[in-house]
Amino acid sequence: MGNNIFLTGDLHVGKTTLINQLISKLPVHEIRGFRTSRYYQDKKLAGFYIEDICSPPVVKEHKFIGRCVNNNHWVSIPATFDDYGVKILEGCLRDNPKLIVMDELGFF
Repeated sequence: MGNNIFLTGDLHVGKTTLINQLISKLPVHEIRGFRTSRYYQDKKLAGFYIEDICSPPVVKEHKFIGRCVNNNHWVSIPATFDDYGVKILEGCLRDNPKLIVMDELGFF
């Protein structure tokens, strides 16, 4: 059984930066998982989506985990984790990488 690391901390302390630096130093074939990215519309934060670490970042409707509606009302979309997130994690189990990343589980 592998080791598990749960990284937590206050906002803007560098958790994702640390993860991205670690990912950049490892061979691509040794890493699987997902990370969360911000989605901007008209220069305003309008949502968050998950992206497969092994795929190019492409924003698609089925990847959103949260959207801003009605000027600052946030709506979570847990079905994204249930569907797309599970698909990514099934790939992790299949490929058995050295590192599985689940970046930004957050309030969504």
